[in-house]
Amino acid sequence: MTLPSDELISRQGMSCIRRHVPIVINGLKVIVQAGHVTLQGRVTLAFLSSRAEKFVRELPGVTGLTNQIVVVPPSAASTESSVSAHLHTRSATARTLLRSTIGTAASGSP
Repeated sequence: MTLPSDELISRQGMSCIRRHVPIVINGLKVIVQAGHVTLQGRVTLAFLSSRAEKFVRELPGVTGLTNQIVVVPPSAASTESSVSAHLHTRSATARTLLRSTIGTAASGSP
């Protein structure tokens, strides 16, 4: 009996997780080396990580599994994205103001 290749296990793992895990795992990666699967990504609920692990572990050719899916509470995830959005907005505003100030000073010169 021929064992599936690491690439095939990885593709089957991604497909399996998409089919059986009701919510998307952000940044999902299924890394396979010599049949050993490493799952990576982020979820907001712990059961999603366990569910992904359960289904991938049952795939043919999987010899072991390391679950590195990080559980991030929803409030922390939304805080991170809103802080990031705020920082990008502040950064863009600062550049716009700097450009406006430089443009005004330059246009006032003879």
